Amino acid sequence: MNCMEFTSLEEIYEKYPFKNECFYIAHLLDRILVGIKDDKRYDELKQAIADGELLELHLFNEEKEIFIARESNEIWVYEPLFHDEEERKYKKIDRCYKIDSRFSCDVYKWLEVREYVEYDKTSHIAYVKRTGLYKLRRDEM
Repeated sequence: MNCMEFTSLEEIYEKYPFKNECFYIAHLLDRILVGIKDDKRYDELKQAIADGELLELHLFNEEKEIFIARESNEIWVYEPLFHDEEERKYKKIDRCYKIDSRFSCDVYKWLEVREYVEYDKTSHIAYVKRTGLYKLRRDEM
């Protein structure tokens, strides 16, 4: 899996531009932030990154997911998961999970996840090959 060192959110958006709105889920040292780019908590996310509080960050929408994680005191950006590429290779299953009210933003209450399923012809068992965050929802699917 290819990855690059993280420097800023702006660099991520420049290298991997999103065509539509971009959601985020950020795991910080003391809290979790959930929202959409440029919402009222987005500045809080940028400040937490500047203060070295970021553990993991997911930037995502129906187009792709970018995963950013702290490893050995450095922050790395992994190659994006592009949903259209995965959909051509695997059967997909969409699931919707309720976000705990302690972590949800004012607007979004549900997280939609897309699972890509592969079938093992030898064992005749289907399994989840990859999972990607797909979008935040106001209501259940």
